Amino acid sequence: MVTTPAAHVPSPDDQAASAVDGVREAPPATGSGTAPPPARRPQRSARLIFCLTVLTLEVFVVFFATLVAFGLQLSEPGVAWAVGGAGMLVCIVAAYLQKYPIGLVAGYVVQALLLLSGILVPMMLVIGIVFAAIWVTGVWLGGKIDAERLERLRAERAAAAS
Repeated sequence: MVTTPAAHVPSPDDQAASAVDGVREAPPATGSGTAPPPARRPQRSARLIFCLTVLTLEVFVVFFATLVAFGLQLSEPGVAWAVGGAGMLVCIVAAYLQKYPIGLVAGYVVQALLLLSGILVPMMLVIGIVFAAIWVTGVWLGGKIDAERLERLRAERAAAAS
């Protein structure tokens, strides 16, 4: 007859103590007392996160600008909603493309279109300038953070190898 060890039921304190970066380690399968190291998720690019955030927020900006254009009757309602819907779709597609090299170009195109929307809704020029500044800052700062992370990772690997 084969006996199995009693299953370890983690207490809330065990679970809280073992949570690292949102990843919980599994309790040990045997009574050896040592647990495997927690699995680490690969860290996402800071530039990618910044760019996705800006483009996602711009979807809402375009929606609210469409509401303003509709409310001020700057054009026929169908035209306002078609142009606004197309603008939101462009922002969503540009956000999706951020995973690829063409994504940065698509993001800059969105910034240019947002600035050009100031022709129809003058306040959009101010909003476009603000979002373009946030976009450029996010691309620059995100690239800088990613480079520093890569440098730190290389230094850690070199230290571990020696």
